[in-house]
Amino acid sequence: MECTTIFETVHPNSAEIDIGAERIFVEVDGKVVQFFETCTEDYLRCTAYLKEHKVKRVAMEATGVHWMALYGLLGKECIEACLVNPKEVKQVKGRKTDVKDCQWIQKRF
Repeated sequence: MECTTIFETVHPNSAEIDIGAERIFVEVDGKVVQFFETCTEDYLRCTAYLKEHKVKRVAMEATGVHWMALYGLLGKECIEACLVNPKEVKQVKGRKTDVKDCQWIQKRF
């Protein structure tokens, strides 16, 4: 028997960003996951995308230092950013891709 878990939205107008070395994956309020490259121009496109969707809060999962530049840009746009510990996400069964991580964290944090 298959079990489906449905998460209640805790923070409306929120998004999740899974940050990798080459791409970031962004999900806004359960919509389709978008991806952007990890250069400044794409980070600017990402913040514009978030503002277009009226995002006020972002949970970011990142390893290394790749999150720092985007964090600064989000702050300049008055989007609250919360850094999520990647170890907590990777411990959860069923999340094997950046897209799935992105979707789960957006509902959870």
